[in-house]
Amino acid sequence: MVCRPVSFVQDLNLLMMDRLLHREHWVEPDERYQCNTCFQYFHLDPKKHCYMCGEIVCGDCRTRLLIEGRYMNDVGVMAFHHGFTAKVCHPCYFTFFSARAVGFFEVEKHPNRSRPSKKKLPSSHPSKPPRRPTSDHPPPSSGSLTNASPTKCAA
Repeated sequence: MVCRPVSFVQDLNLLMMDRLLHREHWVEPDERYQCNTCFQYFHLDPKKHCYMCGEIVCGDCRTRLLIEGRYMNDVGVMAFHHGFTAKVCHPCYFTFFSARAVGFFEVEKHPNRSRPSKKKLPSSHPSKPPRRPTSDHPPPSSGSLTNASPTKCAA
């Protein structure tokens, strides 16, 4: 099982919850060619958005938050978010969320897409014997290697 750290944040004000929930302030991915935090160029790594400032960052410069808080929904009614996952860049995390984090825990990464594990066979299971060379003579080699003197390797 692979785990990833997640900060737990409670009781955000309405402005912060509203900003986290809407994507209209995000930077267009085509506008950035490097991470806004560490300035690494994006090659094969996908571009990630910070949910707070909307900038493009790499996966290493982002922190995952599990947030509980109130927000105003589309019809103007106060709603409560329980377990909203937000991904924010490190500068936004340390500016807005580190003082509000009430806990830190690890969650399983991709619980539904786990790789099959290689299990060892029980000792009673017959295994194949190691392959032995069919001849005691080394295989023929090409050119200058045939005249080379044999050397022993330190084990």
